[in-house]
Amino acid sequence: MQPLEHPQLRSFLVELPVLSDYKVATGTRKLLAGLFYAASCDGKYLPLLFPERKVEDFAGFSWENRAFSTPENDLKMLSSDEDEHSEHSHPKRPCARRFRKGDPCYRCLTCGFDDTCALCSFCFEAQDHEDHQVLVRLCQKDNGGVCDCGDPEAWTTQMSCPLITEKDEEPLPEELYIALETTLAVALDHVLDVMAHSTEVVMPSDSADKIRYYSRRSALNPAAYLSEDTPSEKYMLVLYNDQVRQFRDAVQRVRFTTGKVSRFAEMVVQRVDSYGRGNVMGGNDLEVLLQKQRILCSTGLTSAIRSYRDVFREELCDSVISWIENIVYSKLFQNKQRFRDLVCRTFLRPWRQGCYASVLRSPGSDNRELMCVGSLTVDNMIPRVPSVNHDSTPMRWDLSQDLCNECFFTNVGSLAYRTQSEIQGSRFQMLLYFDVRFWKSIRSTLHNIYIFSLISNLRYKLMVTAQYVDIYPQISELFLSLDREPESSLMSSLSAQLFTCPSNSTNTIRHGDLSRMLTTAHLYLTTGTISYPPAGYDISKADLSFKSLKNRKWGHMFFDMTYILGRNQDNKALFSSDLIDQVFSLLKLFQGRPTMSREATAHVEYESNDYGIFFNSTSVVAHFAESISKSANALLPMESGVVNASITKLLKRFEATVLQLCTMSESTTRVMDCDVTSKPFSFMRYSALSNEAEILKFDVHQEKVSFLHPVHSLISSLLEMDNAIQTPEQLTACIQSIGSNKLVLIFFDFAIRKMVLLSQIKVGQWVRNGFSVRNQMNIYRNTGIREFGFVRDLFLAQCFLATQEPSVSVPTVIERWKLIPWILGDFENNLTYGKGNTSSIVEECLLFFINILNDTTHLMKMNDHDVLTRLIEKEIIQTLCFRSLPYSKLCSEIEHLSSEKRFLFILRKIATLVEPRDDQEHAVYKLKAEYFNNVDPYFIHYTSNKREEALRLLRDRFVEKTKRPSQDFVFNPPKYNWDSFGPYAHLPQFILSLEFSFLLKNSLAYCIREGPSMTDAIMEFSLHLLHICMQTNFSSKFIREFVLADLNVVVERNCIMKNLDFNSQIGLNTQSDKKTGSLASVLYTILTDDSFASHHSKIKTLFHLIYAELDNNLVMLQSAIPDCDVDILNSKFDVEKGEETQFERKKKLAKKKRFKIMAQFKKQQDRFVRNHQLDVGADPEAEMDTRMDEEGWLFEKEHCILCQMTASDDEPFGFPSYVFDSAEFRYIPPANDKLYDDYWFLKAFSHSPNLDARHPDMDIDRPIDEYLHRVESRNVIGPGYVSSEGSCSESHSVTTSCCHGMHFSCYLEYVQTSSKTRRSSQVTRTIPEDFSKSEFLCPLCKSLNNVFVPVLYPGIRKPYIKAPINLSESETVWGYCNDLVSVSIEEASQVLSDSAISTARSEMKAKYGSVLFSSQVFGNKVATSLLSTSRLLSYFSKPHPDNVVSSILAHSIESIEISLRGTREENSCYVFSQVPSQTFTMLRAWCQLKNALFAYEAYNQSSEAPNLQGSLKKTEQVIGLMNCLSVLKPSECQKVDLFETLVSMQPTDSFGISFNKLVCVCFVKQTMKMIQSVIGIISEYGLERCILLPLLSNVDPNILNDCSKIYGFLALHRERADLGPLVYTLLVKLVTPFLRRAAIWTFVKYASLSELPDPSNFDLECDKLCAFLGIPSLAEIIRGFVSDFERDPTYALEFKSDLSNFEGKIEYPGIVSLINLPYRLSEFFTEVYHKKHLHSKDPAICLFCAAVLDLQGVSLESRLGECNIHIKWKCMRECGLFLLPRSSGILMLYKGKGSFFDAPYVDLHGELDEDSKRSEPLFLSQPKYEKLVRNIWLGHNIPNEIARKLESLVDIGGWETM
Repeated sequence: MQPLEHPQLRSFLVELPVLSDYKVATGTRKLLAGLFYAASCDGKYLPLLFPERKVEDFAGFSWENRAFSTPENDLKMLSSDEDEHSEHSHPKRPCARRFRKGDPCYRCLTCGFDDTCALCSFCFEAQDHEDHQVLVRLCQKDNGGVCDCGDPEAWTTQMSCPLITEKDEEPLPEELYIALETTLAVALDHVLDVMAHSTEVVMPSDSADKIRYYSRRSALNPAAYLSEDTPSEKYMLVLYNDQVRQFRDAVQRVRFTTGKVSRFAEMVVQRVDSYGRGNVMGGNDLEVLLQKQRILCSTGLTSAIRSYRDVFREELCDSVISWIENIVYSKLFQNKQRFRDLVCRTFLRPWRQGCYASVLRSPGSDNRELMCVGSLTVDNMIPRVPSVNHDSTPMRWDLSQDLCNECFFTNVGSLAYRTQSEIQGSRFQMLLYFDVRFWKSIRSTLHNIYIFSLISNLRYKLMVTAQYVDIYPQISELFLSLDREPESSLMSSLSAQLFTCPSNSTNTIRHGDLSRMLTTAHLYLTTGTISYPPAGYDISKADLSFKSLKNRKWGHMFFDMTYILGRNQDNKALFSSDLIDQVFSLLKLFQGRPTMSREATAHVEYESNDYGIFFNSTSVVAHFAESISKSANALLPMESGVVNASITKLLKRFEATVLQLCTMSESTTRVMDCDVTSKPFSFMRYSALSNEAEILKFDVHQEKVSFLHPVHSLISSLLEMDNAIQTPEQLTACIQSIGSNKLVLIFFDFAIRKMVLLSQIKVGQWVRNGFSVRNQMNIYRNTGIREFGFVRDLFLAQCFLATQEPSVSVPTVIERWKLIPWILGDFENNLTYGKGNTSSIVEECLLFFINILNDTTHLMKMNDHDVLTRLIEKEIIQTLCFRSLPYSKLCSEIEHLSSEKRFLFILRKIATLVEPRDDQEHAVYKLKAEYFNNVDPYFIHYTSNKREEALRLLRDRFVEKTKRPSQDFVFNPPKYNWDSFGPYAHLPQFILSLEFSFLLKNSLAYCIREGPSMTDAIMEFSLHLLHICMQTNFSSKFIREFVLADLNVVVERNCIMKNLDFNSQIGLNTQSDKKTGSLASVLYTILTDDSFASHHSKIKTLFHLIYAELDNNLVMLQSAIPDCDVDILNSKFDVEKGEETQFERKKKLAKKKRFKIMAQFKKQQDRFVRNHQLDVGADPEAEMDTRMDEEGWLFEKEHCILCQMTASDDEPFGFPSYVFDSAEFRYIPPANDKLYDDYWFLKAFSHSPNLDARHPDMDIDRPIDEYLHRVESRNVIGPGYVSSEGSCSESHSVTTSCCHGMHFSCYLEYVQTSSKTRRSSQVTRTIPEDFSKSEFLCPLCKSLNNVFVPVLYPGIRKPYIKAPINLSESETVWGYCNDLVSVSIEEASQVLSDSAISTARSEMKAKYGSVLFSSQVFGNKVATSLLSTSRLLSYFSKPHPDNVVSSILAHSIESIEISLRGTREENSCYVFSQVPSQTFTMLRAWCQLKNALFAYEAYNQSSEAPNLQGSLKKTEQVIGLMNCLSVLKPSECQKVDLFETLVSMQPTDSFGISFNKLVCVCFVKQTMKMIQSVIGIISEYGLERCILLPLLSNVDPNILNDCSKIYGFLALHRERADLGPLVYTLLVKLVTPFLRRAAIWTFVKYASLSELPDPSNFDLECDKLCAFLGIPSLAEIIRGFVSDFERDPTYALEFKSDLSNFEGKIEYPGIVSLINLPYRLSEFFTEVYHKKHLHSKDPAICLFCAAVLDLQGVSLESRLGECNIHIKWKCMRECGLFLLPRSSGILMLYKGKGSFFDAPYVDLHGELDEDSKRSEPLFLSQPKYEKLVRNIWLGHNIPNEIARKLESLVDIGGWETM
């Protein structure tokens, strides 16, 4: 017996629960310390593991005192390798980097072994894949496979990955390796010992005695652990996670069980959800715990009662596995090959047991413990699963004996495996077997270890596969029966990684394990179990279990087998063994299911949807069968004979099945519900048209039928892919191997039935069966199983017609369609369909024959790759020929093929991507012109409407190209060289039958009889089918013997030869038809009938083909057509203008009328879209009807949107507005800011000095752009703006409005009514408005509002007159600003009051002015509206309650100016010309509201009217404000918003205070303020930062000299000439925003402007605006300051004294935007989310500060989500914008309400990822992001967008309504 490894560690592990007092946190710390101590040779090499720790930190470690303390960085071991690729480098090994959700995955279809081989973004080198077919997809799940870089089996060419370094390994001490291996072995054995007794998941205990018994049995064996295991008398109720129950249900159960508050229950369930299990409650009383368990599990939750000791040990198993993962992934060990081999060897060696037997019968128990799925044997071994292995020559695994000895692995074949009674598992196998006993956290960690360490180790990879496959049936059963978390199962990750390796798959088949897998799948699908099938089970007689079928997890077994077949390199082994027998048995379970029978009299009362289960199952089975056929196609020519033998074997098995069913009793077949059990194998004697044949009798109308026959589909695929079948004789011989001709007919008849069934459903014969039948038809015909179902059946029908004599095949088809009366000329008495549907069925039958001859894709003997390419090309051409389509629409049209990896490359080959014209459109793919020649209107998958549309398309192109009339158009079917089709060359032979000829002849005769109006489709199909027939390799015989010959004579002649009665062989209608005995004569009859003029060109084409076949012998043609007019046959068929028939005229009129109706409908549709856009504010220009006349600018006409009436004499009219706080007013962060201070400072001044110019692209050659680019690249997202700091941003009240007019009384009534009705009727719905804050929605556009703004003025008539300003007239610049008001305050106040009142009376609407300025103002509606508005606005007043309107107006203009930065429209030379007219209407209304309130207040000074603002006189405030402005000191300027001051003041000509003088004074003070800011910037940020800023060029040297002097006067050191450009540049950028706002304010105040200066005369926007405003330029003011400083140095000293204490905020002068987003959205996941180990399941990125939050995270205290908490306490405080990378969406929040919108990311096709399921890489659309920034955020539309979204929703709750 081998000695125990590391006895001290073993003893420590068994004593750990008591040492830790069963506290998991304490035990984890001790465990990790002990493991590191043991792995480092009892602490000897701890400094090597933790190089940053000091040696004395480990001094207290020893086994004796057990007083271990964990190092601080216990899970972080460092290495000396610090190069840039160290994290991702993989020297001499595969990369194996796991793809996680959101990671980009690169697949090169040119270099890869197959389309599953992938590279990560770190290993992908674009230069290695130039001109290759590289597909980039985003991983959609966390277990999305691994990077295959470095795996030689994955690539066909050599890769040059820079991460595969060739560095020599740094040696480690030998004893360290030994200690590591010993510690790993002990740790893994301990985990297995603990989990061996974790049987509650497998077999729950239902009594206290059993719980105590199993608790005692779970003690660790003292012989193995050298210490007694102390039991625990306390027990814990543990809850396990599953993926079925709801979170809320689990919370409720936990709360009911524990009786604790909901927050505790949520905490427990959140841990269960994230971790996989959680402790609910503990105690000593087992009976109480059992009672609580019943309450907890009453809804199906999974739980267990375990002792404290067992719970403690199981929790620590997670810590052990996490420790192993940390060791494996550590930089010290991950690239050491010896260590990687050590890990593999430890896992793959046998488990050294240290526990008692896990399954022993307890007293009073039965034997079910010994028979339980997932349990171990009495010797703790894995029980063997029964096997029915048919492989007679199994091989051993291709493993070296040294490797087998190293892992103690016995290499035997599969037959030897069958003789084993049980399996002594390795540690790896036991971990696999215990996988369902583990929970989410530990399973995920283990799977990472398997993939990174075991599978990626090329030396041990096959050994891993061998051990995995040996217990595959057991693992499958556990997964299917017991797995609570199937998404965490190893079946969904490990299998794919193992079986996509070619060597693994090949060895699996050679070893015979594919046979065991087939048996496993068959056992489960028939019995629902694998380990213990029922007694007497016979695999040959077992039937499908519907219960098993509903467990869709069984599909994983088929996926695994599909992987094996697809990567197998020994395809001959697949077909030379008995696997085909097993495949048949498996597919036979699905054969002919589900069935259906036509309801002939009554409608189905209940429609079952069980058919969906079968169709979904068939889709899985289809891929499995397809992989078999692809394996056949991959065989070499000399090996292809085995495929022929396999087809023969399948046909023989089908024969045996048919014979078996024929011997069954009727009751037995009734129980087996499939379409082959209704005994459809009776034959009938067919005798008609001189032909006698025995054909199968079957009536689709009356018998059971089914769409699904996987056995037939497999045989069909093998027939196509069998390279041994090259001639028609070989094909016939292969099919005849089934046996008799009757069996051949039975085999092929299933395909013919389904063609008929499709036709019958299409024409409405099965309508009484309900929608389920049509749904089945659509799934079979048009969806993903189309290629496996419909296409395969059509191919079998082609094989049938190609191999059988026409005398048998065509009557069989005609009989199956029940059209024998039709070919005999009886058009009226079809008993199957009736008169109404017979013609429709004939259309379908003719179309079937067209498809037989026209769809040749599968007849060309191409390999599967070429077939798929041809299919995709054809589908794309046939779809894009009608119109260009966006990619998503195209994919929905070709859904079943768009998922193919080559689809995109084929699409790019035959179509071009047309970029959208604006951000509202999608990019579309347009078919290249040369591919229009390949359009086929008779494409097999076209509907009738599509067919007509395609013909019309080709006809229009013909007319456009040839300039000939449309009547001359003839579609020529493609002409094939049928002799090149090899085994299918004889397919067209069926046209050489009288039945087929009479079908065509009578169809045309029916059209003649009924006329063209009712038979257009039959005529079209008949003529086109004739056209195809005349181009086949049998056309000569067909024309001479069946087209030109009199068919009646032919029948009569044959009857004489066969001694048959002619009258019984042919219909009476056919006998009497003497003039049209031949097909040619029928065609001639139609040609001479003008009512069929639309078909004459086609018939002329047919006669030209006939004429050519007769070697241009007109005499022979005349002999076949009685009374033939040679001139008609020779003429060119041209229809003159005016000679069109009445039918054609009616047809044209109907077509014209239809187009007119459609155009009208389209017009209405466009109008609706425009109206909808109008409602949501998409077209602001359409909102207002403002007018200009000779008197000035006028408001819109007064028309109320509520009452639809004009204004009355005393009724105030206005519009709603929304006043709210906005926080886009930013300041430059101070230099001591710890986050990106340099970045935001440099960013603020990096833009152009002209804010009306677009910001140029970044030029990394400029130092500032290089720095900004480096910071943005490093941060990936952001950097975020420090918006939470008070010094960085401020909130101010602004206003927006839709400007929809309404009466004041209507407004009051509407608000009151809305408040009452919406509160009472929409209790459960989130409504957008907050009625407590007077909010309401505009009834027209649904925008949010809270204030009514009365419009009391008709418009603005006063023009802007610039008063001349000359600074040189003043002694100093300061002197010009002083003494604005030269008279006393009392006198000035009276003058200002009289001026304001008189101006208001003269400019205000007469009906309002006469009422407002009167002594009786109480009760009048005008005053009431003003009082109401003032009262509402008082809520938003912050610093000055009396000046709230001016504040709102000023900050609204500031906000508008910020939103216009960096934009310039054509013909917009000034900033105010970019402001929308709707915005100007709103601003002018607010401006006049300000004037009205001022005049009304002034009037109150001398009257008894109520004072709005109290006793303080408004006029005195304004005069005082002017005086304060004139004497404002430099130190005081920093604290004053000079633009708000400008808006607050009133210009008065009586004082000589013109408007532009006020602007000039404010500008001088603003310049003074900015000079201080510039000096402060240079001193605070330092010259080393400032020199990076881009400077103005071509500046007048005198200006630069003045700036240098100012700096010399004011700075703390002497003048510097080199700083002049810097000072001037900063000043220009800082003063330009003020001038832009002043220009907008000027345009708001005045109706018309004087002649604008020519903007081309100015280089700088600030100079242009100064000229427009009529004020001195910045250079002139600077010159004035220099003169002042030179004249009187005291001015400079005063500046200096202020600068010494400079703490002013500097407004952000650049373009304000949201954070920078990465060009590729996937960069967030690769560079931020995964690298920083973020744990939020659904991350949300704040677009203001770049914080990453958890969208689903909720605070248990406040019940608010993380996003709401963030904007409330940390960020913008009012509104929030969050990017959601997972769903590619934007979350908008405002005051606790919000909704979701599209993110500005599009895929390569220019489309939004609306459903987040396409896995396309997404790229930032800068126009869409710009729209989000300017129109939504800076445009203050976040509240409106949320309101409109919430208002439009009908959902009463959920995330969408927040």
